[in-house]
Amino acid sequence: MRYLQVSMVILTCFAVSGCVLNPIPSVRASLQKKSRAVSIPNERVGGLMKPELMDSNMALPVDAILPENGTATVAEGGLFDFSTVTQSSAQGTSRVAWKQSVTEAIDQARLTGKPILIFFTSQHSAPSMAMEKTMVLTKNFRVLVEENYIPLRVDYSDMDTQRSEFYKSFKEQMKPRGYPTLLVILPDGAEIMRLTGYKTEYQENNIKRLQQAVEQSKKTAEQRRSKMLKEGYRLWTNKKDVDVFAKLTKLDANMGTFTGEWGNTFTTFITRLSDKDQAWIEEQKRLRQGS
Repeated sequence: MRYLQVSMVILTCFAVSGCVLNPIPSVRASLQKKSRAVSIPNERVGGLMKPELMDSNMALPVDAILPENGTATVAEGGLFDFSTVTQSSAQGTSRVAWKQSVTEAIDQARLTGKPILIFFTSQHSAPSMAMEKTMVLTKNFRVLVEENYIPLRVDYSDMDTQRSEFYKSFKEQMKPRGYPTLLVILPDGAEIMRLTGYKTEYQENNIKRLQQAVEQSKKTAEQRRSKMLKEGYRLWTNKKDVDVFAKLTKLDANMGTFTGEWGNTFTTFITRLSDKDQAWIEEQKRLRQGS
């Protein structure tokens, strides 16, 4: 399975000079040689789309650890910090609830930890239409995608998408080599797998590849976590035995501010954490006072 590590980058936007993506200093040393800085045009429509953390329809690891009156935000920046440009074309007949906004897909991936399945398609492409009318409509595909991925569909036959500088740059960065292309990436941009082209006889093998990509995503995320432990990240547990992997970045009285493993930030009362985690925080306080 081909694996390409795409660099983690943060987007710095300037009103005059445009937007530039730069590598995060803390992980620069770990980036592979093929990583590169990417420039994104300064075209923003309505700011970032932020999914609601407390939406009962979303199974978010962060949500369960927040108190009723806690707050949560999605940290801006990260690999993708794109505009909320959405495509105007219909999704076709697929029953998969494809995201139409890159930003929304990235935000939800960062909150849930799920990999993103990007479907690059065009209604002018016969193989793309064949995939949408066969494999994409199967129950196996739909269940696999809904349970394991954040699905994003980008239709480059849509005129608004074609004319958008934003989507032109997105295409340049992701580099689909024709339609259809299925691309699996982690929330930090690490590429896990890509499939290009389609014939009906590919259907069974493609679904099997997507299943394998789920396992590879989990394995890669675990390897990433092991490195983040050295940077102060750890597994936290709340009173209801719900876990979240994050770093305590600020402690103000009885309120803690955390940064999740994919860049999302949230706050919660320390008393909402497990007794073990509260004891760990108290021990850290004593160590700092004694130093």
